[in-house]
Amino acid sequence: METQLFDLKATPIDGINLIEASAGTGKTYTIEGLFLRLLLEKGIQVENILVVTFTEAATAELRERIATKIRSCLQAFEQGTEDDFLNHLVSQSSDQDRDRERLKLVIASFDEAAIYTIHGFCQKMLIDFAFESQTSFDSELVTDQEELIEELAADYWRNQLYTAERLYNQMFLEIYPTLESLIKMAKKIISRPVKHILPRLKAGNSQGLYQEIINSFEKMKATWALGREFAELLKGNAHWKKPYINKLDLNLELLHQFFRAGNPFETENGLDYFTPEKIQKSIKKAGTPPEHSLFEECEQYLLLLNQMSFAVNLDFIDYAQKELRDKKQTRNLRSFDDLLKDLHHVLMGEQADVLAKKIQDKFAVALIDEFQDTDPIQYEIFKAAFKQDEARLFFIGDPKQSIYNFRGADIFAYLNAENDADHKYTLEINWRSDRDLVKAVNKIFTFRDNPFVNSKIAFPEAEGSPQKPERSFVIDAVPQTPMNLWFIRSEEVVKTGDARDMIAQATATRIAKLLNQGVNGSATIKKGEENIALQPKDIAVLVRTHKEALLIQDALWQRDVPSVLNTKESILESAEFNDVRMIAAAVADYKQESKVRTALLTDVMGANGTQVYQWTQDESVWEDILNRFKLYHDTWSESGFYHMMRLFLQEEKIRSKLLSYPDGERRLTNLLHLLEVFHQAETASLYSMTGLLQWASKIHRDGAEQGEHEIRLETDADALKIMTVHTSKGLEFPLVFVPYSWGGQAPRDYFFHDPDQDRELTWDLEKTGKNKAYTEEENLAENLRLLYVALTRAKHCCYVSWGKINRTADSAYSYLFHRDSFKKVLSKVSCETLWADLEELRDSSENCIHLEEMPQGDALCYQPQKLESVELRARHFQGNLRQGWGISSFSGLSSRKKDHSEGLDHDQHQIVEEVMPEENSEPVERLSLFSMPGGAKTGECFHEMLENLDFQEKDQEVTKSLVQEKLEKFDFDLEWAPVALKLMQDVASRKLTSAHTGTESFSLSQVLPELAVEEMPFHFPITKLRSRDLAKLVAANSQNSTHEALVKTLEQLEFNTLKGFMKGFIDLVFCHEGRFYILDWKTNKLGEKLGDYTPPLLREAIEDHLFNLQYYIYTVALHKYLKLRMPGIYDFDQHFGGVYYFFLRGIHADPQVDTGVLYESLSGSGEMIDLLEQIFSGEVEQ
Repeated sequence: METQLFDLKATPIDGINLIEASAGTGKTYTIEGLFLRLLLEKGIQVENILVVTFTEAATAELRERIATKIRSCLQAFEQGTEDDFLNHLVSQSSDQDRDRERLKLVIASFDEAAIYTIHGFCQKMLIDFAFESQTSFDSELVTDQEELIEELAADYWRNQLYTAERLYNQMFLEIYPTLESLIKMAKKIISRPVKHILPRLKAGNSQGLYQEIINSFEKMKATWALGREFAELLKGNAHWKKPYINKLDLNLELLHQFFRAGNPFETENGLDYFTPEKIQKSIKKAGTPPEHSLFEECEQYLLLLNQMSFAVNLDFIDYAQKELRDKKQTRNLRSFDDLLKDLHHVLMGEQADVLAKKIQDKFAVALIDEFQDTDPIQYEIFKAAFKQDEARLFFIGDPKQSIYNFRGADIFAYLNAENDADHKYTLEINWRSDRDLVKAVNKIFTFRDNPFVNSKIAFPEAEGSPQKPERSFVIDAVPQTPMNLWFIRSEEVVKTGDARDMIAQATATRIAKLLNQGVNGSATIKKGEENIALQPKDIAVLVRTHKEALLIQDALWQRDVPSVLNTKESILESAEFNDVRMIAAAVADYKQESKVRTALLTDVMGANGTQVYQWTQDESVWEDILNRFKLYHDTWSESGFYHMMRLFLQEEKIRSKLLSYPDGERRLTNLLHLLEVFHQAETASLYSMTGLLQWASKIHRDGAEQGEHEIRLETDADALKIMTVHTSKGLEFPLVFVPYSWGGQAPRDYFFHDPDQDRELTWDLEKTGKNKAYTEEENLAENLRLLYVALTRAKHCCYVSWGKINRTADSAYSYLFHRDSFKKVLSKVSCETLWADLEELRDSSENCIHLEEMPQGDALCYQPQKLESVELRARHFQGNLRQGWGISSFSGLSSRKKDHSEGLDHDQHQIVEEVMPEENSEPVERLSLFSMPGGAKTGECFHEMLENLDFQEKDQEVTKSLVQEKLEKFDFDLEWAPVALKLMQDVASRKLTSAHTGTESFSLSQVLPELAVEEMPFHFPITKLRSRDLAKLVAANSQNSTHEALVKTLEQLEFNTLKGFMKGFIDLVFCHEGRFYILDWKTNKLGEKLGDYTPPLLREAIEDHLFNLQYYIYTVALHKYLKLRMPGIYDFDQHFGGVYYFFLRGIHADPQVDTGVLYESLSGSGEMIDLLEQIFSGEVEQ
């Protein structure tokens, strides 16, 4: 089929069309234009135009680009435009008012645009046409099949090893020595749409072969019983070649031991030394090979053993494919690949015409973007769905950029589509690169025939845009040659590692030099009439692997060049992951000091061996470190991994430590990302400490899945970019360095498209010679496409590196540049021959390619222009803020005390009221409530004990365990346990005043647990509250001494109007004999003897610290709650029992000792409580 130039303005847009869009030729612009033509020329509704691409990011970008283009088109209709294509659409419109209104409607309904990923499209079709596709509505879509794969592999592993014979197990373990090797095989086969597996053995054949091997072994063993005759036959022959006779005795002994041990699957057996082929090769020409039946038996045995390996693999592959399908069907699960397979299955089956008709009715046209990344299933879906005669179908892509073979992309599917298309077009103009750079790339890929190996993938030479200059990158007013080829000129073959290091240093040195020239204004990029100084952000280095990226980044750091790494590497493969894993292990098991030492030595914590040794020798320093790790342990236990690590970062000053490294931003970004990943793993799987550590260890052992938790970019606005070629696809950069495109691993597995099987994907487990050639050919072709992608990212200038490097004879450069030397052993090809080939390339490039020997790396550093320091100062806010509205609490109100100073007792943070002992007071016991330290920690510790205490618990050991647990949590020595235990007992048994009797007639131990609520939270609204008005209203309605005390408290407050909510937590609310009580725990230290905790002194403390305001707020909250829960029944004076304040240091169970407890009945205060409720809610005018 003849290829035509595609004219976006005039080319007909009917039928099945394939548009080949070479790099930089405006593929996305063409899709935008096609979308507009379909809307305006064909009158197709926006929801009836299907656009499909291959990633979520590409889908989002395409959606935004198309929407922007439609808005620009509307603007062209309304105001005119400089865009030539849009002007053409306006001029061709037969009814501009209609088209203008149509565009407005499209913009308003653009959310309905059918722009999907390939998986999104398949899922929508299966759901929208569930009846026709016979699809379950409620199947769950899983993004990761890893757990299912690991589960089926583990099932198979157990079944094989626990049910099979011992010898079979030994053989099986030779092939799959670990469960991980079995899982790896399962992932390999499930990730690729393999159609054929070689050798062609029937699945389930391994048991039969196993028995044949046993029989063959027994036959050989019987023949060996005449071993002396066999040995004499061999040793008596005088015509052996020397290497054979030298090792004959050794191999005879191996054979003897093999048969003596009786294990048919012992690999060290010497059998291959006695096959007919080996015997024939080892005899001199003048000699006659000896004959013996054991020779043929050895050959037959080895053949069976070889087949056995394949049979075991095939059995497992067959099991894995079926079992994965069965597990998903049983659990009603679907993977992303299943979406494609399911839709494909229907379109190939009995319901094909019905479903195809439904899809065709829904979509009048389909635009398939990035079609070079398709596979046979995807292509067959679109071919079947849009097969009607009047179908409109556009396949848009570039076979030269098909680089995702590892994801299943199949270049042969693209070529099949090419054969099926009605029309084939190409885009000719490269709008990205300078004209001379376009010429240089053209020359590289036309320097030999079939530049992409496959003759069906042509290289149409692109034309540079007339709007682009010939050369834009300028140094010292001289336009630079756009393509620069560096060659390591060495007669000796350079080792791969040495070449990588040499090129990294040369690349970093040249970049530093160019950037310094940018600083002094001599290296510039011409943009229109301006010359813009070269900056780091103008440069990208494109590599093949993450390891190469790190090598380049390290060389750039040495020269102070700012760079960011943007690869698809997983954060779970970073150095920081291992550091976090070791730190977490130390926190979880902080008593294992070796783990703490290991954590300290991580880069995250930054200590060295000498420092750690010195710390361990200083008892106080080491104890402090261990205590910090205990704190982290407790935080993890109570609040989870994420909170623990945030505390860890703060306490250990990790941010400043990491940012002191040259790559500090990268390290800190990785660390913060890992906190999220660990947190997600912990919460998603409800991992305990041990579980999370096991998860991390598994990742460390088995590695991360492809694409799992990709590393995030650190700050990248002004930095040089380092990324893989795969990541760079679709991007462009002013200057590009391509240092390692001569690399690439030789294929380990023989996956290829068999020309004898209609180019269907085949896997040769046997690795035969012919199929090795097919595999290597496809690998070379992909490397050439990767090179094309890399070179075409550059806009102005490109630098590539090459040389006489080991293991590169079959590389992309060798294929393109050295036609006569390709695949020859490099040691036999002179350096001058290679150099001459490159000179020929240079001389034929019209001066668009510059050739030079590899520059020497030096210590030159980048010296950016120093910015003037700017004094930073806070801006003055001049706006108006809404005052007063907020959430208030007792703590917040009490802090408005006119003479307030820090140190008042707050609900959430108990303070210490240290009282100096009187001169003649008795000494305080060392271990007593009076001597127990004050402060927030003591208050929180006792609050948690009391919150979790069962007042009716009779088993002292249970209470003792609770006490010890809380003391340990708050870092108190367990020597305080008897003191705290007695307190818990005294609190539970302390006699309390009953509102019924007015006498001490009950204790908390008599309160039923179901009638008590600890830490009862409350919120109630405040409409308008002012301190001065509040005091006046309460004073006007005061009826007793309790009210008068409240008035005095309120007069001490000073605050403006409050609006919003009042909130708080009541330590304990309980019901006894039909009355509801409030109880609050206090740990204030009022003195060092019981006499300091009598009711009169407690009342003074309460009024001094405004606690009477606290209990009135609490009472209003409970009052409102009870009115809500007991409508028509509740009465304050009948149901409210009063308020208890327990000052814990003064509590004593002896009924004769009236200390530590203050009781306020609030009898007769119902009207006051109603008044306060009305004041808070704004019902009383203030």
